Amino acid sequence: WGANATTRMAPGNLDPTTLLVIGDTRETVPHFVEEQTCPIGFAAVDVDLYSSTTSVLELFRGPGRRMLRRTYVYFDDVADPQASFLHRFAGELLAIDEFNASTNDVKIDVWRGLRSGRIFPDSEWIEKMYIAHDLTAISAARPERAPLRDFRLMR
Repeated sequence: WGANATTRMAPGNLDPTTLLVIGDTRETVPHFVEEQTCPIGFAAVDVDLYSSTTSVLELFRGPGRRMLRRTYVYFDDVADPQASFLHRFAGELLAIDEFNASTNDVKIDVWRGLRSGRIFPDSEWIEKMYIAHDLTAISAARPERAPLRDFRLMR
């Protein structure tokens, strides 16, 4: 989403499986949710404003949501070592907090443990990675295979 999409992101330059939606999130997100046929596995959110972020988070709300049990989300405006003005009381962070407070079905949280084992653990993007956990789907999931057994205990 965005009114100023760059030439590099023009539809002809994207992978055929990528969908670029341009426009006001208040108008485009509801239409996208209505037309969406496959689950969201990743979302990159770079909309800069609280109001736009609240619109985008509607992707993860409601019984008709189509998302993986754990959907990875990149929020561009939640961390910046040069920006002392970022806090939980405005912008994307406030929108995330309000979303989490308003629903029990999906919770969005920092992707914990992502930094561990990275070749470049100080990369700025790591602090911007979150996971939207569909708690309803996770609770309803049933293992597709028998539980693993500890071979040392088998006879």
